[in-house]
Amino acid sequence: MKCPICGGFDEQDHFACPKCNRENICGSHYNFDFLVCEDCAKEMAPPVKKDAAKKKGVGIEEIAIVEEEPEKSPFYIRQLKCPVCGTSGEQRWFQAKIYSEQNIDVDKQVQNFVWTEKVFEKYHPPLYYMWHCYNCHYTDSYIDFENPSKDSFSNFRFLKDTFIDQYQDDPRVEKIIDKLGENVDYDKMNYYLAIKTHLLAIFIQELLEDEEERDSLKIGRYYLRLGWLYRELNQKVEISDKIKSTLVKLIKFLKKGWPEVAGDEQSALKKAIEMLNQAFKTSHAIKSVVVEVDLLMLIAGIHIKLEENEEGLKVLNSLLGRAQKTKLKLTRRIKESEKTKEPLPAEELKRFDIQLKRLDGLISKARDIISDLKAERMKEERKKAKAIIKTLGELPPQEIREILLKKGIDKRIALELAPEPKKKFLGLF
Repeated sequence: MKCPICGGFDEQDHFACPKCNRENICGSHYNFDFLVCEDCAKEMAPPVKKDAAKKKGVGIEEIAIVEEEPEKSPFYIRQLKCPVCGTSGEQRWFQAKIYSEQNIDVDKQVQNFVWTEKVFEKYHPPLYYMWHCYNCHYTDSYIDFENPSKDSFSNFRFLKDTFIDQYQDDPRVEKIIDKLGENVDYDKMNYYLAIKTHLLAIFIQELLEDEEERDSLKIGRYYLRLGWLYRELNQKVEISDKIKSTLVKLIKFLKKGWPEVAGDEQSALKKAIEMLNQAFKTSHAIKSVVVEVDLLMLIAGIHIKLEENEEGLKVLNSLLGRAQKTKLKLTRRIKESEKTKEPLPAEELKRFDIQLKRLDGLISKARDIISDLKAERMKEERKKAKAIIKTLGELPPQEIREILLKKGIDKRIALELAPEPKKKFLGLF
């Protein structure tokens, strides 16, 4: 476990060199320009070009040397073993703090990535979310690929056995995995390849048919990310036009053996809601009310992106109730602790304080979204009411109001567009 160059070892900062295959190289002896150890970096001096324009009076040995700068990379690269088949392969992830996320949408999609260096703007982080084994095609997020059993509630043992058995014995499974796993090349990563790796990761997870064994929280999040990719692709017309026909052919092929495959944003988001609702009821990863409220906020946001605003409002109102009850309980416990001879430990109080702050943030955000949705609903109601009034001709305001109310228009809108006459008092007004 020691660095082969200096003999030291940094548990938080160590790498493998893809050139010499040595592991546990400490950060001090890893070259982040070439992404190899410093020994190999010395052998990889940048190529040089001789300027062919020989100046008058200058000998051949004095011809100008022009050095080519190596292309910068935003990635760390390591050789990692596949958790299923054990084959070592190159995996990459973005260097820490190399970009920041801005403008988060209501379903948590990042709208804008701001890079520390302009040269990296051509990379799009969501495309690289999945890691892939080129040998057996096992695919999972970069968070779970290296150590899928790190959580006590992990289902990886069941998933691994099922994946191996079905990939070997079921022609349908083999055909789909091979199709999605072919030609995955991270040096040429694009939306088509990213959609394939996301579909592959989802398909593998769904090989477990038992709801108790499935990781519905993970599957729901993967469907959500797939939905983001479809959404972005629809917004990037030039890219979409180039791969549209290829993507349509892929989905058509997959539907033969996977009829419920999500081939567009809407179907991906609907599956995300289904899986996340299931996770809310059964997932062992949801250990606190704060996590529950955060998950409900996400589900509400997906409903809103699907233009299912009424469903979104129901979920938001539900999470507000949960959050406020939990906040009252935590506040009561803290106050009761202060009155006792043996107050809660400082660490416990700190944990409660963090939970209260997170709940306050979620409550505030939920109220803002509810306010926006109600304003949007009133705007639509007003538009609908005006359209109805146009068809009524010259009728008294009272009759117009009654018709609007019968049509389900909000009373406030009905009164606004067909107001009651002002009452006169004693003939003075």
